[in-house]
Amino acid sequence: MLKLLSVFAVLVALAVAKPNPEQMKAEMTAAGVSAAGVSTISTFMESHKPQKGGNREAGKAEFDAMLATLTEADRAAFQKMMQSKHPKGGRGGKQ
Repeated sequence: MLKLLSVFAVLVALAVAKPNPEQMKAEMTAAGVSAAGVSTISTFMESHKPQKGGNREAGKAEFDAMLATLTEADRAAFQKMMQSKHPKGGRGGKQ
């Protein structure tokens, strides 16, 4: 659960920083996320932009539900990619 929360926090930070969607897709593919997994995550991120004053708990629940639709291999590859981009104890900002 804590890992999912930290992954969600990283995704929120990435969305706020307005990353290049094509770059994110390439990074997920390189990390071993399947084409279907990349599509699912990308579609979710495009349709769930963080909003000021938005309900973080609701957003987290939606993100967790989306992650649950991925295969175990895609979840593991995605989480490993996010952890390598933002190691635990890091500043959480741009690198």
